[in-house]
Amino acid sequence: MAAMLARHLPSLADRVPARELSDEEVREAAKTEPALRDAALRGQIPMISNDKARRVLGWQPRPVETTITDTADSLIKHGLVTP
Repeated sequence: MAAMLARHLPSLADRVPARELSDEEVREAAKTEPALRDAALRGQIPMISNDKARRVLGWQPRPVETTITDTADSLIKHGLVTP
């Protein structure tokens, strides 16, 4: 994700954390960061599937890079992230 954002917003690339945390670092950070608690407790990446939405609804997801960069643009546009 960091690499995608750095390519899309090169002037802001130095503000995007690009280091991957070790399992121990995630467990330590989870003590104070609620968003990391589930990952730390499970110790594994959850498997998520959109197969049923594709099959039943004929839905097609947007490309990952488009989703991430559009989200970043929106956050900047709405003042939630300052450039």
